[in-house]
Amino acid sequence: MVLPDTLNRPSVLIAARSPHDRFALADMLSPLYALELAGTTQEAWVCLGTQGLPDLVLLDEDFSEDSPSVFCKQWKALPATRTIPVIVLRGQGSTVTESLAAELGIDECLVKPVDPTALRHSVAHQLQLSAAVRATKSGRSNLEQEIDQRSREISILKEIAVLTMASLAEIRHLETESHARRTQNYVMALADHLASHRRFADQLDPEARALLRNSVPLHDIGKIGVPDAILLKAGPLSPDEREIMKTHTTLGRDAIQRAEDRLGVHVPFLAVIKELTYCHHERWDGHGYPEGKAGDDIPLSARLMAVADVYDALITRRVYKEPMSHDQVVAYIEAKRSTDFDPDITDAFVQMQAKFRDISNRFSRAGESSH
Repeated sequence: MVLPDTLNRPSVLIAARSPHDRFALADMLSPLYALELAGTTQEAWVCLGTQGLPDLVLLDEDFSEDSPSVFCKQWKALPATRTIPVIVLRGQGSTVTESLAAELGIDECLVKPVDPTALRHSVAHQLQLSAAVRATKSGRSNLEQEIDQRSREISILKEIAVLTMASLAEIRHLETESHARRTQNYVMALADHLASHRRFADQLDPEARALLRNSVPLHDIGKIGVPDAILLKAGPLSPDEREIMKTHTTLGRDAIQRAEDRLGVHVPFLAVIKELTYCHHERWDGHGYPEGKAGDDIPLSARLMAVADVYDALITRRVYKEPMSHDQVVAYIEAKRSTDFDPDITDAFVQMQAKFRDISNRFSRAGESSH
């Protein structure tokens, strides 16, 4: 039975077997709430099906032939109703103890005969608590959505910043156009291939690969500091010029370090960029630059970059040389296994060389190269 509601008030389901008790409770609450009355368990569930969910259930312990725990268990088991508060009215010597009430999820127990003022206070209190919980959940959901959105925006902005800075180096050296994109794809193809390798699995988890992907385009950022006469020279570099060109590794690392120091931040993303810019010309046997690091002392990011960088440099055209064929480049890199390049990374490159060729073809343009 549903009592009329014209004020869109909170709804309360009164479940009591005795008609006298149902209407007595209704009299106590009717000025404040929209009421649904049920004399049996079946009537209670019918009310839910026809009138929608109430905001609160007021349950007399004599409501059904079974213990009120049966109804409460069913009520709290359903996802749609488990958060709706339940107040149980119990008599002296009731089987509904405080511990059982907590176990069943009953929100409050009142002893019969109930005082009208106490009943109204309890109902109002439970409705306020329920509303606060819903508001908190809604707020948390909205906050989580906003955080996710902001995280996506920050990720996009970071990628834009990386590509913009990489483009600055390429603008000064037009022959390297798309070099950053190609090497990024080469490195990520290697990283994905080696992610399950016993030597590299703990260093190439999804988070590490994401950092690597965003860092690779900046490996040559230090070339911004190389004089135009050397960077744009139409031909091979002299020994002195080559030494100056080598400083792009240190220039790139130091520029990022100064930015970190000035901002007072040290983050994994920038740490990987520093590794790449500084160490991507180191060689496995220690004859690279700028420090002559060898073997596993060279950061993994730089060892991956070394293969990608050399492949791209050899397969693209320069003003003073024609590009090598894919097969020639593969043979060259394979011959440098354990001298220039990490042997396991070299083996991975040979196994997946077709992927490198596809990337090169997809991003290549006439006249591209890199010193």
